[in-house]
Amino acid sequence: MELFPFILSSILTSGIVATIITQIYETQRNKKNQKHSKNLQVDNFFRDISTVEMFQLLSDWHDLLYRRENEDITADTSTLVHRTFFYGSSETVRRLSLYQNYMYSIDTENNNREEEDIEEFARGAVLMSGIVVSLKKDFSDEEVSVIDLLRIYLPWYDEEEGFRKAVNNQIKLLEYD
Repeated sequence: MELFPFILSSILTSGIVATIITQIYETQRNKKNQKHSKNLQVDNFFRDISTVEMFQLLSDWHDLLYRRENEDITADTSTLVHRTFFYGSSETVRRLSLYQNYMYSIDTENNNREEEDIEEFARGAVLMSGIVVSLKKDFSDEEVSVIDLLRIYLPWYDEEEGFRKAVNNQIKLLEYD
């Protein structure tokens, strides 16, 4: 008779423990699924309402990056920053913040310099190209490397070893790979 209550309490305890473990697992799985589902909904929402806006944003950054020296900028940069923050992914916004920080630093530190060195030129090119390739990923889900983008618009890219090395250093430093 004394064995029966022990067996019964063991069965009940193991059942309760198994139920608690199952509930914890199910709760964690549901939270993960809800988060993933929410991310997909947000992504689809922005893609649905902003296809034209994303294309224009990508186009404006592209034009800003590859304009010729004698061409005027058609996009207002503060509006461009605002639109990038609004429509860009978290990675695009991270890259935008690095670019904005760079622009602030060259405005405050280099007012009297007429020539920029190759490292500074490479940093600026990588920062702006990084925004363009990130927006390309946001818009079309296609990945393009910063180096490929620079090769498209800088025909001398492969011939300038110093610039190539500086670009590679900046890509590693900025974690754009």
